[in-house]
Amino acid sequence: WIVNDSHAEVITRRCFRRYLLKQLRLAKDRKNSVFEIICEQKTFRLRNGVSFHFFTSQVPCGDAAIFPQMEPFPFVGDQSDPPGCMCKCPSSGGEKFDSPPPDPRSQPPMHSNKRRKLSDIDSCSIRGGRGLEGLIDVHRTGAKCVLGGPQDDKGQGFAYHTTGPLRTKPGRGDPTLSMSCSDKMMKWNVLGCQGTFLSTVLAGPVYFDSVTVSGRLFDDKAIQRALCGRLSLLENLKPIQDSGCSGGYKIHSPRIVHAEVPMPSELSYSEQKRLAPGAICWCVDPPMHEVIVQGLKQGANTRIKPGRDSSSSLCKQRWFEEFVSFASELKLIKFPPSFTYFSLKAETEPYQSIKKLFLDHFKTWIRNERTWEEFQLDKAVTSD
Repeated sequence: WIVNDSHAEVITRRCFRRYLLKQLRLAKDRKNSVFEIICEQKTFRLRNGVSFHFFTSQVPCGDAAIFPQMEPFPFVGDQSDPPGCMCKCPSSGGEKFDSPPPDPRSQPPMHSNKRRKLSDIDSCSIRGGRGLEGLIDVHRTGAKCVLGGPQDDKGQGFAYHTTGPLRTKPGRGDPTLSMSCSDKMMKWNVLGCQGTFLSTVLAGPVYFDSVTVSGRLFDDKAIQRALCGRLSLLENLKPIQDSGCSGGYKIHSPRIVHAEVPMPSELSYSEQKRLAPGAICWCVDPPMHEVIVQGLKQGANTRIKPGRDSSSSLCKQRWFEEFVSFASELKLIKFPPSFTYFSLKAETEPYQSIKKLFLDHFKTWIRNERTWEEFQLDKAVTSD
């Protein structure tokens, strides 16, 4: 009943899944929809010319937030660590830098009244953190490296961060169990953004064609590295693609776009302001407006066990119910007398096979405990 990850990117994707389900219902009833039904297979596919685009007002937390800083911006992430510390150069793979810094005379001239483009700075240019006029810092992220994998050096200057490792969501205290938005969005570029359940009724995965990031904090190379570049070593997916049994799954590279939209002053950075511990969920279709605080609807009594009255429309239990209802109408899936959220997910192919290949490569990815997903449909629903 609880939403464990309330970051905007994740909430947006959950709302998007509900939109896809609504469109699938319309297609089933032969109404206007972005999908069309494949009658002989009883599955659905996107109509020609339909594409989806993802917009975020700031770079995703985690690996995408580590890039050179050319003027005194606040660091990207949460406020669990103070700004003002440099990090390792954003080169793929998190390599160590042992060579001496470059000769400043070999660098192109800089003018005090003009920022140098971040894309002009390569990994060799910022080794050692010296010799480049105008480069004053590197953005840090509060997201913490997953235990068991490569870690941040936390050294001086550029030796603080390592790029490439999987990370958990930023926050004070102990690391969370939720992967960073950079990591989750990277996963969507393999498995699609439709999720496990909808993959059973779709002819192929649904990918975002583009990712647009607004605001001044932006580096296309860092975002490309975080969302797609780290997938370049996922060679174990290629034999599946070549065999024709992949079901359309691939290593997808969305177009990265920067929208230089100024941030409203009331949302701009201030050391006196603290982030609110909640998420505002607003969806046009199907209509929804909720506020989630600590995983539950705003105003829910946290002293009692979470349930239907206190849960968000975006929690796993609600999503489980909505999908089973649709699949039952479609008569595509034969449900056993007793099944759980986990057992239903485990039967989805080829989604689970592709997911296994992904997790075999990213071995330190934090996985949900099976006991957390061994729940059945709510009795209030099955009794109706």
